[in-house]
Amino acid sequence: MMIDDLSGRQVQGVSARTIVEGDDYVSRGLNAWRTGRFVPGPAAVIGTPTLFDGELLRAHPYDPARRFSDDSELCERWARDLGARFAISDAYVTEIGKTSWDEVVVRCRMYGTSDEEVFRSGRSQGWSTARQAKSLLHPARVDLVEPITRLSPVDAVTSAPFLLAFAAMRYGFWARCALKAKR
Repeated sequence: MMIDDLSGRQVQGVSARTIVEGDDYVSRGLNAWRTGRFVPGPAAVIGTPTLFDGELLRAHPYDPARRFSDDSELCERWARDLGARFAISDAYVTEIGKTSWDEVVVRCRMYGTSDEEVFRSGRSQGWSTARQAKSLLHPARVDLVEPITRLSPVDAVTSAPFLLAFAAMRYGFWARCALKAKR
């Protein structure tokens, strides 16, 4: 399905959606977050699992200096320099064993680190105040507001505490990375 999407949508990269097995609160929260955040169709940045045009990836690889924001950097660079386009597929993959709070914390730490890398790099490249504000608001928008508005009212209410905690942890790790970078 993803290979068909890569050629059929005439995009240079496509990602699948992920669901986790389980019916506990963390599993339901992660699935609600993913359902509300990763919507099939065109996307500016795609994450894992990802399928890229192999020739293009070999010619324009990931930036090895990026630890956690490699997918963001790659998609933004390709779009800017090559006119590349990306999409999220209707395909699903199942993630197993990633449904504990400890795993949520790890994910938020990676995202917060990525946020700090992207923001620091953007500021050093002369981002406008509006672009900096967009970056600062990104976790709240994609991890809280968009999922809540895309879920059914019942799912939005039951998932809101999880989504709020997710966004707050992401901001916390971003702040921690920013403070470490200033030392």
